[in-house]
Amino acid sequence: MDELDDAYKLTLLINGEAIDMRSENEIVVAADALHNMTVLIGDDPFAMADIPTAFGLSEAYPNPFNPMTSMQLSLNDDGYTSIKVYNLMGQIVDVIQEGMMQAGYHNVVWDAAVIPSGVYLVKVEQGENVATQKVMLMK
Repeated sequence: MDELDDAYKLTLLINGEAIDMRSENEIVVAADALHNMTVLIGDDPFAMADIPTAFGLSEAYPNPFNPMTSMQLSLNDDGYTSIKVYNLMGQIVDVIQEGMMQAGYHNVVWDAAVIPSGVYLVKVEQGENVATQKVMLMK
């Protein structure tokens, strides 16, 4: 990044947290955050993006998948958000996200490398809002 003109702002977004790459020499990233990193060169294009007007979860892609799939999550409010994966018997098999999330568009990635093949339900809850997505893991 040193080759870029100093006029350009360099920002690393990790799970929504912005880190100024010009002022940091070293950053330690948890393994679970590796799928939720973005490097921005210049002004933040998301700063001018509209906040979604409705809560929603897009279709998973790819689906069927092996071992990773992703979905676009639209949050119209900040709030405590739970993203869990259930088997068809209603048992929780994985927790993708549990905690506060800001309003906006989020890419949700499920890495099911240690989960057996089968049909699963990804359920997102934030306040009164609930969305469910059926996905098929084929190994």
